[in-house]
Amino acid sequence: TVWAVLVYFPVAHWVFAFDGVVTENSVGGWIANTLGAVDFAGGTAVHINAGAAALAVAIVLGKSAMFGQLRKPHNVPLTLLGAGLLWAGWYAF
Repeated sequence: TVWAVLVYFPVAHWVFAFDGVVTENSVGGWIANTLGAVDFAGGTAVHINAGAAALAVAIVLGKSAMFGQLRKPHNVPLTLLGAGLLWAGWYAF
């Protein structure tokens, strides 16, 4: 997809690529060698891309029409269901 080619693959390259030059101090890509953040499980590339996607969506959508106004809470069962699924998924992973 376009997202994978334009965003995910370059970030994964920054995290994991050795660029053919392996020295005593090289442990991964640009992020590991320059910033010192070594990623052993792949979470850095995934979370950087998730943060970039969330920021892009927030910028495109903008503020809510009712931003700053008090609203009555609603849909408590679905909120509890979502929290339960999140909790179960977290512990199952």
